[in-house]
Amino acid sequence: GTPCKSDRSLAEAKEKCHALFNDPKYGACLKALPVQDKYLESCVYDYCADPNNFCDAVQAFEEDCRALKLVDFKPTVDACGVCGGDGSTCGTTCRAWGDPHYNTFDGITHHWQGECDYLLVQDCTLTKQLWKFAVHVRNTKRNSRGVSLTESALVQLPGTAEQIWMSRNEVRVFKADGTSIVATTYPMTFGGNTIKKLPQRATAIEIELGAPVYGTLKWDGLHSVTVFISKKNPTLVGGTCGLCGNNNGQGIDDIKYIEKHNYFNSAGANLNWKVRKCLDTTFDSPKC
Repeated sequence: GTPCKSDRSLAEAKEKCHALFNDPKYGACLKALPVQDKYLESCVYDYCADPNNFCDAVQAFEEDCRALKLVDFKPTVDACGVCGGDGSTCGTTCRAWGDPHYNTFDGITHHWQGECDYLLVQDCTLTKQLWKFAVHVRNTKRNSRGVSLTESALVQLPGTAEQIWMSRNEVRVFKADGTSIVATTYPMTFGGNTIKKLPQRATAIEIELGAPVYGTLKWDGLHSVTVFISKKNPTLVGGTCGLCGNNNGQGIDDIKYIEKHNYFNSAGANLNWKVRKCLDTTFDSPKC
């Protein structure tokens, strides 16, 4: 039997669980691990007991699937522990995109047309760490329209020496010894950070950031960088700096900073977050 209170709730549970287990992301695991065997029945039981907390069976299936090493996939339970969640409930997101626009961690949108390399976000806490997480974005002139474009991004991975440079044409890994390689095979792991391929474009990737950031960075392969920082490390709440703001939950801080540094005046704004001296739009190696 099940704790379902009616035939309707039982049918709803079966429909929901069938949809979860038949997700194409599981690929070969769907044949190697017959879900009807034990997982589906447990899922239906859990859903009837609590529709908001029924992913134990799905997690068990995913663990068994990973053990077979047949396919890689994004877990159904997000970093916040939410079944079917997108991770947004336990962290904050900043985005740079287009020509170019910025959404800060605290929900403020601003725009900047400078042509240089800028600090998008950095771990600005006082904790001692040899390689602190940082993201630089490169803005270059967009034809003759009087605007600039987020052309590429450079990531200092947390806790390891490697840096990842992402552009429309390639993804390049800079190593501690000064050498670099073009990323062609995924996933790649450096320290506690994993780089995965995204389907949108040839150079679109997602970086799962390990300690102490515990978040993700996504590059769409064109002109968009999205950084998610979880609340798993409380020191980063109010502990970031750059165009993404300080991540303290108070958007008024970002507004005051934008006004203080006159972001809307292209003649001299935003010098605070320049990460190199820029005389024109031609740069050397993107390595920090």
